[in-house]
Amino acid sequence: MSDTEEAGELSAEAKAFLAGHETTGEPSAEALERGRVRLEGAPLAVAAALMKPQQPRSRRTLFPPEVLAAAAMVSLLLGAQALYLAFRAPTAPVAEPVAEVTPVEPKREAEPAEVTNQVLEEKKEAAEAPVKVDVELNAVAAAWRQGDFEGARRLAGRLYEEGKNERTRKNFEAAALRFQKCIKADPRYHPCYRQLGSVYASIAMRDQSAVAMEQARRAYEDFLDVAPPDDAYYPKVKAILELAPAPTPIVNREVPAVIPLSLSVDGTVKLPLARPVSRLAVLDLKVIEARVLGTDTVQVEGLRSGKTTVTVWFIDGSRTILMVEVKVSERRVERVGELFADANKALAAKDFVLASAFSKQVLELEPGHSGAQNILGQLRTQAREAYLRGYQLRDRDPAEAITWFELVVLLTPPEDETHQKALSRLRELRK
Repeated sequence: MSDTEEAGELSAEAKAFLAGHETTGEPSAEALERGRVRLEGAPLAVAAALMKPQQPRSRRTLFPPEVLAAAAMVSLLLGAQALYLAFRAPTAPVAEPVAEVTPVEPKREAEPAEVTNQVLEEKKEAAEAPVKVDVELNAVAAAWRQGDFEGARRLAGRLYEEGKNERTRKNFEAAALRFQKCIKADPRYHPCYRQLGSVYASIAMRDQSAVAMEQARRAYEDFLDVAPPDDAYYPKVKAILELAPAPTPIVNREVPAVIPLSLSVDGTVKLPLARPVSRLAVLDLKVIEARVLGTDTVQVEGLRSGKTTVTVWFIDGSRTILMVEVKVSERRVERVGELFADANKALAAKDFVLASAFSKQVLELEPGHSGAQNILGQLRTQAREAYLRGYQLRDRDPAEAITWFELVVLLTPPEDETHQKALSRLRELRK
């Protein structure tokens, strides 16, 4: 290449090449400039091919075949090199937000002291965790402590009916839950024990389950412990247990121990049983009152003379039966005798008010005293006669009528019908 070409002037061959691509024959200045830039930027092999003398063609094209072949070869080489670099170089990660990861230390075996502390912490968390509370049963328990048993009996009756409905629909598991809750509400409600046993028996037949059969047996046995012997279903349940197959041996299953217990009216006995108690049931609440103290002590308080039983269930599933007899103390017997004699003397002297007061004191010390009840019955008869006398005098002698009506009020209990009528007449006369 000459100095003129280095300065920017093209050779004759280049001018001839460019002239072949112009329609007018002689290339213009712009065409020459485009050709120079193209040739100077092309590889040497391509430039050499372009500098070769051109053969005349019958048909004019944009590039000769040599140029196209060289361009194709260069493109293939560049593409192969790009593929090689792409497969050999590591793939660039996609720009995504990456969460910070905390390095995990290798797990090591805990020391015995650490295991103990961990167990203690878990127990503490479990104790502090919120406990699901049955508000309805808690209210019943509070009522029991205050001596209100009606709420417990109403709740037990409702749960009993709900359990029967679930059993009719063959929802045996739901029925069992209702009857269990019924027993918790009122352990004296014996029909729930019988229905619970029947539900467990149905589950045992459906699933061929020995566990459910044993649960049915326990429920029926509890029914016989709690229900009075004159209950219509008592002999039927007893016959079922006698005909049932031998029970499956179960750990901690014991024959109920019978403990005799004797105390006096208004007396209190605390009986430690050395095992945690889950619940208890009293057959006759008019004779005694029983409650659990702490976890393993039962307190029994005598209310009136008589006999009854207390069934105590323990946490392990066993139970104990307390045969309780409440007696009147010797001093109380003497006092009752003295008061009853005074009541008879007052009745003989026609001092009806004093006779009524003495008879009521006798019944407070010994509920069910037949002699005192007889005197009060005679006084109710006298009260009805006094009411009629006052009624006759209410217009003619109101002051005398008031005296007779006041006597009626003193001789009769507040729930008596004659008592209520006398109070009504007194209000009318004192206006």
